[in-house]
Amino acid sequence: MGNAVTRQRMVGSADVRASRTRAKLVDAFAGLAELPEPVTVSALVRRAGVNRTSFYAHFASLDALAVETLTEVFDLVASIDTTGRGCGHDAETSEKSLLEVARFVGARREVYGPLLRSGDFYQAVEDAFTAQNVRTLSAVRDLPDDVDPFVLARFVAAGALGVVASWLREGNDLSAQWVAVQLRRVLPAWFTTDSPVDEASPVSRGDHHGKA
Repeated sequence: MGNAVTRQRMVGSADVRASRTRAKLVDAFAGLAELPEPVTVSALVRRAGVNRTSFYAHFASLDALAVETLTEVFDLVASIDTTGRGCGHDAETSEKSLLEVARFVGARREVYGPLLRSGDFYQAVEDAFTAQNVRTLSAVRDLPDDVDPFVLARFVAAGALGVVASWLREGNDLSAQWVAVQLRRVLPAWFTTDSPVDEASPVSRGDHHGKA
């Protein structure tokens, strides 16, 4: 009970030290998740330079930290979307955003692959991705009046996450770039203006097997 109360207080805290500790934990997790060894709390706090009490004051579990780490990626994606769409580069922006997500989880396949098979974890990530999409949709200029933004946000999040989870699960050598291009191409035309792929590009020639 004590840890839960402390954690709730820390999560909502504007304290600079608490924010820095949280950022250290996120960065440490992202780094450890790229390594072949399993991520443990001991390894995490050692890399972050904090103690176990600090970790549990911020996160209930490693899974919760894994969701938070992905949420920060989604926040970055939302920033990319807002900037790019403001310049009228919708197709390029959509692909770049999807590529950021695919590259991040692809580089941490051994961690996120198994986690995305968990219903609770998958739902938490889908919810975070949906929230990011809702923010992105505020910058879409040609959204039809009869389309509910939240329904579209959930549809895109669930579809993209399903494809990415399958890509991680199957362990094939399709590249993150290929995943991003395919996802961008199936988005509605009014969500992103489709632009032709450069014929010299390996992706357009059917060379789908670059490394993530």
